Amino acid sequence: MLDRTDATTHREMGLVHEAIGQYAHALDHYQEAIRAMPDVADSYFRAGVVFKQVKDYRNAIKMFGHAARLDPHNAEANRQLATVSALGFVTSTPVA
Repeated sequence: MLDRTDATTHREMGLVHEAIGQYAHALDHYQEAIRAMPDVADSYFRAGVVFKQVKDYRNAIKMFGHAARLDPHNAEANRQLATVSALGFVTSTPVA
């Protein structure tokens, strides 16, 4: 069973992989951190950042939404949620 230490380690490893552009590895670590501590907004937020980076706006919206619900006063999570929601809308609109 994962604990708080595992979650912190996975989050830190996610940050390292994210910083060097290894987004799949970063997501693996953020998802492990979420499994270990599903009530911590930051891991959802970081996963959202990675999904946004790879233009997976649907999953980015989900992750930023979780982060914003867990920490409603997190202005950055709410800002990213609004931004990615707009990006997702724009990119999903068919061009005539």
